[in-house]
Amino acid sequence: MNIGIIGLGYVGLTLGIAAADKDIDVYGIEVNQYIKDCLAQGRAHFYEPGIDNMIRRHSGRTFHVVESFPKDVKFDAFFITVGTPLKGGGGGERRSRTLTTSAPRSRTAWVAFTTARSWSFCAARSPSAPRGR
Repeated sequence: MNIGIIGLGYVGLTLGIAAADKDIDVYGIEVNQYIKDCLAQGRAHFYEPGIDNMIRRHSGRTFHVVESFPKDVKFDAFFITVGTPLKGGGGGERRSRTLTTSAPRSRTAWVAFTTARSWSFCAARSPSAPRGR
């Protein structure tokens, strides 16, 4: 099985590494250079017990950070795990605008899942996200 993940923040990276640990081939795209540098060094850009060892174990084997999805790989699913912008004008807004143009400005992580037949969307609200609006 092959999956593609767009966004290797907390949600995308933990999902990808957990899948890679189950022998699923994972191809992840990330635009943040700091995150890519951390992964190239075999570590996450956040603290999660045991994740650095898993990154080192699976990098280049079942977990791949790529600039674009390889055309010769048949993907079974794609996950879009990019956050919506919290404030206007920042780099994060430009990054997420391309994938979440109509997303509300809240602490909501948008995840899109697709198979060859259909799309399903899910929004998960952070416990500390503001209510209303």
